[in-house]
Amino acid sequence: MALDMPTVRLTVEGMTHNIIAALALHNDEIEEHLSTTITDLIRDYDWNYKIQIAAEQALAQAVNKAVAEFFLHGDGGRAVNAAVSEVLSKAVADGKL
Repeated sequence: MALDMPTVRLTVEGMTHNIIAALALHNDEIEEHLSTTITDLIRDYDWNYKIQIAAEQALAQAVNKAVAEFFLHGDGGRAVNAAVSEVLSKAVADGKL
């Protein structure tokens, strides 16, 4: 059984003006703090590691795609089919199948 709790709504008319005025008063300080924080984050970020990881992932994807294309649509698939056919033909000829 859910309890019906009353909802209380409080609207403060002058609050928006006060918040805007406070932000405007401290705008330079806020902007400097944000700029310093963002600059520090960018400077301290391990760019080399992230670039290395991205490059390794891109390379792995490219290799996987190339291998799949080679075996599904290229000479690799034809070579596998020929090898399987040869083994099966030999097994039939030898009476093993």
